[in-house]
Amino acid sequence: MGFLNFSGFCGKALYKVIDSGAALAVEVSLHVRAVFKSDDRQKLLSRLIIPLFLILFPSPSVVKAQSMPPEGSNRVLAQVSSQKVESAQALVQEGQLLLNQGKAQLALTKFQQAAEIYKKSGDRRSEGNVQFWAGVTYGTLGNYQSAANSYKQAQTIYHEVADPLKEGTAFNSIGESYYRLGQLDKAAEFYNQALKIYERMDGTSEVLIRWGTTLNNVGAVYDDRKITTRL
Repeated sequence: MGFLNFSGFCGKALYKVIDSGAALAVEVSLHVRAVFKSDDRQKLLSRLIIPLFLILFPSPSVVKAQSMPPEGSNRVLAQVSSQKVESAQALVQEGQLLLNQGKAQLALTKFQQAAEIYKKSGDRRSEGNVQFWAGVTYGTLGNYQSAANSYKQAQTIYHEVADPLKEGTAFNSIGESYYRLGQLDKAAEFYNQALKIYERMDGTSEVLIRWGTTLNNVGAVYDDRKITTRL
C-alpha cells in the first residue's frame, strides 16, 4: 500500500473512530500531537507516557498458590521460585518509581534485573511487560534504537501469549522510536501493523483510544514527509 493511500485509509479510519463516539480518542491524539510539537518534547513526553503506562502496564501481581504447597524438596523449590517472583515484582516497582522521579538510568537497571528473573522463571507475560518498560526508559534516555529493540521483544512475547491490545501498543511504540530516529518509512510500517491489529478487535473505548493515538502518529509522519518534500 502506498503511503498516500495508507494516509487516506487512516483518515477514513479516524472518521470511523469519531462516528463510534470515541471523542476521548481524538482528545488523546491531539494531546500527543501537542507533546511532539513542544520545544521540550522529552520532558512533556515523559509526563504523558509514564502515568499512562502505569495504568496499561502495571507491576505484575504475585500469583498465590491455590492448593496446599508440595512436600519435601518440591516445597522448597516452590518457595524459592515464589521469592524470586516477589523480588522481580519489587524491582519493577522500584524501576517505575525511579523513572517517575527522572532517574531513568537507575530505573533501567531495575527493569533489566526483573526481566532476567521473569525469563528464567518462564513468566513470559511479565517478561514482556518489563521489556516494554525498558523500552519506555530507553526512550526517556534518548536511546531510541535500544527502545525499538526492547519494544520488539515485548511485541514478540505479546504475540506469543495472545495479547493483541498490548501487541498493538508495542508496534505503535516501535514506530514512535523509528520516528524519533528520523526513519519515517519504518515508523509508518510499524504504525500500520498496529492499525491492522486494532481493526480486528472489538471497538471498545480502550482500543479506540490507542487506535486514535496511532492514527495521530501516522499524521505526524505524513506532515514530516510533506516538509521533507518541500525541502
